Order: sequence, then structure tokens, then C-alpha cells
Amino acid sequence: MKQTHRTTLAAGALGLCAAALLALAGTPAGAPRAVAAPRPVITNTPEPPTPQPTSPPATPRPTDAPPPRPTDVPPTRPPENDGNADPALAKAVEPATARVGDEVLFVLTVTNRGNDDAKDVVVTDEVPGPFAVLGAEAGRGDVSVSGNTVVVTLGSMAPDEVVVIRIRARVTAAAPDVSNTATLVTSSRADDATNNVSGVTL
Repeated sequence: MKQTHRTTLAAGALGLCAAALLALAGTPAGAPRAVAAPRPVITNTPEPPTPQPTSPPATPRPTDAPPPRPTDVPPTRPPENDGNADPALAKAVEPATARVGDEVLFVLTVTNRGNDDAKDVVVTDEVPGPFAVLGAEAGRGDVSVSGNTVVVTLGSMAPDEVVVIRIRARVTAAAPDVSNTATLVTSSRADDATNNVSGVTL
């Protein structure tokens, strides 16, 4: 009985070996054998950050610079020898005729006809003998009376400035056609001397 059982086990083992051999024999020679694919290994490596779009650099705005200020250039005056200062003298008398004992008024008008200052202007009127000077006055300046000589110191005169001088006198003697002449002097070299003398006849 034991012998029979051993025989049966041996036969079963041979059958399994035979089946395995048949299975191997059924695979064609050179045919690839299926190999299990390796399983992916999961690691804790962080994913790289997604790049963010960068804004282009801002275009610099031009600086609002203040406009340049004009340089203040003082006006220049032409030199005196360029004919720009011209003090002129004109003389008149009121009334035009007079008798002994009458009072007359000599009017002297000084005008700077140039466009530059006239310097050191002085007017002198030597009233002749048939008259006696009673007094003198001027719009400005220093008035000096010595006997019948009247001197008015005006100094500087601006362009177009006008100064009026008045001399009061009395007729003391009959003398027809008496001339009274006044003169003007100035240190301005460009002065026109032809208009610096003026007179009247009474």
C-alpha cells in the first residue's frame, strides 16, 4: 500500500516537470520575453516655479527743466562825443517895447535836445546898463544875482528836460535898440555850440 502511494507521488511530479518543459518548448527561439516595466520612483523633488512675465522697464520721463532766465543787461549810453547831449538856450522878453520906468521880464528857456545827459550846464545873463535887475528865479538849479549879472547853475540835464529862467528888470534909461544876450556852457563835448547863445533887442 505504501509502495503504491509513493508511485503516485512520483508520477505526479513527473507530470508537472513535463508540463513545464512543454511550456518552455512552446516559446519560439529568439522571441523576446516579456519583462515587467520598472515602477516609477516617486521622490519629493519640488517642481520648478512657473516663470512670471516681467514688465518692460518704464521709459524715463524727461525732467521739466525751468526755462533759462534772460540776463538783465543794463542799457548802455553812447559816449558824449557821439552828438547825443545838446543843451540849447532860447531867450525872449515881455513886453516887446518899454519906456523908462517900465518893468520887463526876460525869459530864458534851456532844453536838452539830445538823448543823453548834458553835464555841468551853466547859464549866464549879463543884463546891460539901461536895465536894473530886480530879481531872478529858475525852475530848478542854483540862482545867483550880482548887480546885473545873473548866473544859474543847472548841473546835469536829462534828455528832453526843460528849465525856464525868469529875470525881472526895470528900464532905467532911454536907449533904443538895446541888446541883451545870454550864454550857456556845458562840459559835454558833443554839445552843439551854435545854439548856446541867445539874445533879444528892446
